[in-house]
Amino acid sequence: MEFWDERPDPTDADIEAVARVWISYQERWADEMDPPYSDPEWWAVAAVIDANRDSRVEVLWRLVCKLCELADPDPDGVLGMVAAGPLYDYIVFRAGLARVEEAAPQDPKLLAALAGVWSDQSINERIDRFLAAHGQKRLSG
Repeated sequence: MEFWDERPDPTDADIEAVARVWISYQERWADEMDPPYSDPEWWAVAAVIDANRDSRVEVLWRLVCKLCELADPDPDGVLGMVAAGPLYDYIVFRAGLARVEEAAPQDPKLLAALAGVWSDQSINERIDRFLAAHGQKRLSG
């Protein structure tokens, strides 16, 4: 059973718990190309993936916001992993760029994460223009 099946209307505490464990997992396995699925914290990674896969758009957005809030601001660390994973998924697969553009000017970590989103032809120009308008530039090509 998936995490979200047991919590169809997750509380803020549920979102924070997933985010904290996801960050812990990413920090511990950052240097590994193939981290183990058997790790006891893998459930949180699976929960973030499932939020996107199951079209739980609002849950995924809440996770992205909480991950950005809790992550170290270094774009080469966990914040970069947020950019490459959940934020990218939210923007590309859930058409969430407008919402990110609305929130990012008031959220420096979300703005920094947006600068690290993986390159994708469908969003590159728009992200680059948005970042330039806010004095930022893309970290990846």
